[in-house]
Amino acid sequence: MEEVAPKPKVGVRGRWVLAGLGSALALCVIAFYAVALGFDESRYRADADVQAAEAKAAREAWDRYRRASGIPETPEGAIIADLTRQAEGESSARERAAAYRDVIDACFAAFATEDARLAASWQSNVLAPWQNLRGRFPFESTGQDADPVAVGRLFNPASGALWAVLHEYRALSEIQLQGRGVATALADQASMEAIGQRVKAALYGDHSPVIDVRLEVRVPEGAVLEAAGQVIAGGDWRALHWQEANGGAKLGDLDASSSPWGLLRLAPHFEMRPAIDLTHQ
Repeated sequence: MEEVAPKPKVGVRGRWVLAGLGSALALCVIAFYAVALGFDESRYRADADVQAAEAKAAREAWDRYRRASGIPETPEGAIIADLTRQAEGESSARERAAAYRDVIDACFAAFATEDARLAASWQSNVLAPWQNLRGRFPFESTGQDADPVAVGRLFNPASGALWAVLHEYRALSEIQLQGRGVATALADQASMEAIGQRVKAALYGDHSPVIDVRLEVRVPEGAVLEAAGQVIAGGDWRALHWQEANGGAKLGDLDASSSPWGLLRLAPHFEMRPAIDLTHQ
């Protein structure tokens, strides 16, 4: 029977070599994962710093909008504040970065809510009332009288809806987040603002909440104008102070005393400076 050669025996020295190789390999694996984890942690910290800076800029933009527009804090603003506190309390860089991204998303959502609110307010408080007024006198040369209170509610410079919505909208249109604007255009903004400026200049000036017009009139010889509590005979130019409560007027047989716009209804029959023509173009 053929003899099998005996396997070489591993001596003490060999076992130490193998153990050393195993330990070295284990240390290499541990070192590799330590470096990898350290690299990941460094990357997460850098990302957290970037997201924290972006979130701070977004929160400052929200605060800037609120100050400029004058609106009180909103539910969306409260969410931003809560998420910010949560992000600041995160100990893990990875979780902190994610939490700050949530803050940024909440800021975008808050501005989107404001944009939608202003669009709805513009439609209901500006465009819809104007549609009810534009076919009436003095915006249409013929037709029924517009209610002066409704005209003031829309156009007066102290509290008119047109100027109130535009004030908030301009504050929103100044905001950019991550290089993008957050406001969308208002329908017919330019034309409505132009109409508003004409009405304001003609009837209110810069501050009055009600119609308050100082002008001069010259009535034809032989005629008598009764307006704004005055009786003005034909001849030279005379000062006239027309206020909302006394807009009716009579000129000889022409009687517009029951119209709040009587002075303007009779204006074609005498001279007025500055001339007031609010007919919608």
